[in-house]
Order: sequence, then structure tokens, then C-alpha cells
Amino acid sequence: MTNIEIAEHLNVSIKSVEAHITKAFKILRSTLSHKVEGVLFLLFGIKKKMITS
Repeated sequence: MTNIEIAEHLNVSIKSVEAHITKAFKILRSTLSHKVEGVLFLLFGIKKKMITS
């Protein structure tokens, strides 16, 4: 569904939908960052610091 469709379905503003989606992505990034780092290390032998620099 698009953000507009979600907003219409829930009877809220599009900005509210966008804010909640942004918050959800932030939570997912912080929760999964350690797991992603481990997977990247296993696959490529690269530490997170090397990727971000």
C-alpha cells in the first residue's frame, strides 16, 4: 500500500504515516545493526568500521 492509501484507510494524515514509518525504520536499523555486522563479517571478513569509513 502507498502512504496515501494507508493514511486514508486509518483516517490519519500522510505526515503521521510517514513519521511512524520513519520511526519503525530507525528501530529496525538499531535492532538489526549488530546482526548485519556479523553477517557481513562472515560473508566478507569486513568489519563495520571498514565499511563506513
